[in-house]
Amino acid sequence: MLPLYLRVRFGFAAMEKANMLDVFGEQDVANSRRTNQSLMALALEQRRANDLVEKRLKEQDAKKDNYEQLRHMQGYRDTDDTDDTDDTDDHLIEEGVARAVAELLEDGQVIFDTRYTYQSTVGVGDLDGLVVGCHDGRDVVVLVEAKRNMDTHARKARSQLFASVQTWEWLKELSAEERESDETVLADYQALHVADYCERAVVLAFGGSKFSESVVKKKFHNLKMPWIYVVANSAGTFKAQTPPQVR
Repeated sequence: MLPLYLRVRFGFAAMEKANMLDVFGEQDVANSRRTNQSLMALALEQRRANDLVEKRLKEQDAKKDNYEQLRHMQGYRDTDDTDDTDDTDDHLIEEGVARAVAELLEDGQVIFDTRYTYQSTVGVGDLDGLVVGCHDGRDVVVLVEAKRNMDTHARKARSQLFASVQTWEWLKELSAEERESDETVLADYQALHVADYCERAVVLAFGGSKFSESVVKKKFHNLKMPWIYVVANSAGTFKAQTPPQVR
């Protein structure tokens, strides 16, 4: 016996003819009332089945479309939220480290406490903060490097802050003509307030949410410039202090 869907298909075709072939037994049958009724009943049954299948397929397609849309939106939201969270966390750390340095200094003042990316080709990377004040009896300008985990990124932090020192010293030596001949150089000069603080001694500040004394002693003990050690306490508040001595 032929499958149901073939029987129905042939049944519809047969209904359009005056003389039809018996698709079940391959015998000629008259266009009888009984035959027509049987085919009509079969066609109606199959049509209902087809309608049900089509409805289910539409429901499945709708669910699939909704799933894909939700997955896409969730992926975008996860990425977007992660980026926003990372940026917010980084800014809070930079702000916390810079403010802690200002509290340690006499007449400390935060010039900026969020990352500045150098515009000129001479400047490498960025500077996380700039603080001025008095330290050990001297007027100083403090260049800040902040990391979430300074234990892990100590070498990178040192490299980045030394690059900022070189940029600072280079900007100090530029003539007015040299500064103004390049918009990006002038932008860096103004952002770092070099004209206001170029006569001050440069001090470094390294800080992070995680910054252990063992890392300080191992990876920062040989610094040739004065520097400040900043770490978050158990309450999450950043505190600046003199670096622990190497024993």
